[in-house]
Formats: sequence, C-alpha cells, structure tokens
Amino acid sequence: MALFVYQGSQSGNEDLIKEGKYWSTDCILKEVDIPTGFLTSNINRLDCSGVIVNVMTDKYDSAVSAYNKSK
Repeated sequence: MALFVYQGSQSGNEDLIKEGKYWSTDCILKEVDIPTGFLTSNINRLDCSGVIVNVMTDKYDSAVSAYNKSK
C-alpha cells in the first residue's frame, strides 16, 4: 500500500512539473496574487496564447518551483 501512495504522489509531482513548465514557457504572467475574497485563495492571471487563465497563487508557485527544480 505504501508503494501505491508513493506512485500516486510521484505522478502528482509529474503533473505539477508539467503545469509549471507550461505556465513558465507558454504563458505570460499578467497579474500576481489577486485577492478573490475572504475565504478563497488569491489567484495569478496568465495569458496563455491569447487565453486568459486564472490559477491559484499557491498552485502556480508550487508548480513553477517544481519545474525549476526538475531542470
């Protein structure tokens, strides 16, 4: 069972790295740490090939950090 959990977290980390790579290379960070309300996470606003994407700031930071560490 521990092996399954490890594999699950490993694939989750790979997904995080893929997202970080995409956001770092294919998108332009337009706005950072935009407040969205008292009980919700702040977001970053990205322009990805003309499509505006809102990503939670914590997730964006984690993904870009994971991608940078994987290089």
